[in-house]
Amino acid sequence: MPSLNAPNASPPTPAVRLSGVSKSYGGIKALRDVSFEVRGGEIRALLGENGAGKSTVLKVLCGVVSPDEGSIEVGGSVAPRLTPSLARELGIAMIFQDGSLVPQMTVAQNIFLTREKRGPLGMIDDRIAEQEAATLFGQLGVAIDPSLPVSALSAGQRQLTEIVKAIAKNARVLILDEPSTALTDHEIEHLFTFLRRLKEEGVAIIYVSHRMSEIFRIADSATIMRDGQLVETAPIAGMSMEAMIEKIVGRKGRGLFDIPKQSGQLGEVLLDLRSVSTSKLTDVSLSARAGEVVGVAGLTASGRSALARALFGIEPIKTGSVVIGGKTFAKLYPDTAIENGLMLVPEDRLLQGVFPEHSIADNITLPSLPKLTKWSWLPREPVLRIAREQAANLRIKASDLSAPIRTLSGGNQQKAVLGKWLALAPRILVLDEPTAGIDIGSKSEIVALLRSLASAGRAVLVISSEIPELLAVSDRIVIMHEGRLVRSVDRENLNPQDQTDNAATLEFAERKLNNLIQEAAQAAEVLQ
Repeated sequence: MPSLNAPNASPPTPAVRLSGVSKSYGGIKALRDVSFEVRGGEIRALLGENGAGKSTVLKVLCGVVSPDEGSIEVGGSVAPRLTPSLARELGIAMIFQDGSLVPQMTVAQNIFLTREKRGPLGMIDDRIAEQEAATLFGQLGVAIDPSLPVSALSAGQRQLTEIVKAIAKNARVLILDEPSTALTDHEIEHLFTFLRRLKEEGVAIIYVSHRMSEIFRIADSATIMRDGQLVETAPIAGMSMEAMIEKIVGRKGRGLFDIPKQSGQLGEVLLDLRSVSTSKLTDVSLSARAGEVVGVAGLTASGRSALARALFGIEPIKTGSVVIGGKTFAKLYPDTAIENGLMLVPEDRLLQGVFPEHSIADNITLPSLPKLTKWSWLPREPVLRIAREQAANLRIKASDLSAPIRTLSGGNQQKAVLGKWLALAPRILVLDEPTAGIDIGSKSEIVALLRSLASAGRAVLVISSEIPELLAVSDRIVIMHEGRLVRSVDRENLNPQDQTDNAATLEFAERKLNNLIQEAAQAAEVLQ
């Protein structure tokens, strides 16, 4: 038998292959004649803007959606009617961006759902499941208690549980849809180490992410889609960041590098936390001025999201006070925050930010209803007027504002969440992971919007696990660890003194901020 490395040897059979796949929804072509293949031991990036067709491709591969035309091969065999159960049998596993966990069940129960672990008598044994789940988390390099209910986990911990749930199936084709959205850089490093190990074992990996820096670090090749069509499949090694972004968006650009950094005049202090403690925060003091964007960085469970919830009155304040626009509050509630001009864009867009089955217009105008209602009657025209204004101002791509908001891409859904608060003209805007899971084009638009809001005299607080995003948007960055604010640094102090190249400057600033986050965590551990 000839060696596979011999010149005349046939190439190894692809782990998965799509040939001429097309899919339409009504009159909309979601996919047009898409063909590509991924081999075992390869990490393939699948790239494109929101709405490019990536999600439809993933659904086809998992058997959730049947193509109108074309064929799918798994391990060299055609799968004419691929269903979710058949996809699992053929060794295809997927980590979903929107989550597939049952909140009321434990971490271990979710990981082995439909494949429950059983004891010697054939009864379901959660202890065995918890032991095996703990081993899997250990392989990933993270510590999560498998006996905890999923509802008790942070967003990052839920994401890690999704990853472990997928790898527990011993998949031969592993699909990851935005797996790092809620993860810190430290957790991403553990994930990448594990993916490289799977690659060495011959697993084919399809990796979807809007974080370009991740793609260049983890992927061997990239398949780029635009408007439901295949643009190009090429090795990562031969592609620059600028060329990749141009192929994704269809025009020249450098992503976050293109956003002008305007330094406006800082005004009065609009937000002032004074020694605030909650069940998850300890003695946090922080201020934000009119015209200022304050970034919040930190590892998972550092207290970043707890800070957002406390500011919006979701998490009760035990001690300390919050000053909003000159008014002091020892207790805060969401309606109080809104009345005083403080609005929150929450971390989990689908769970906390929108009503998926309600229309785009209704989602945008929901907080505005009290001021639009007359004698318990809601006139429709003002609702539509506000929705149209925000859709136009934020360039929300929607043909019909009466369509359910779930029909929008992730980036356009996030713009709608922003729009519902901008309609109330907030003075203070708090955003928790505002660009999670959205494409580079929409991400740049949102970062530019936040800069313009600050220039117009608002105070903006941005919580993000994406270091490039924080560097692009912030005037000042504070670092949190275990519920404490441990450091504050001016954005300009993160730049090298003798560097004029934008890309090199951003790379230097990323490393420096990452080092500060890690130093903060290490210092806290020493004190303990």
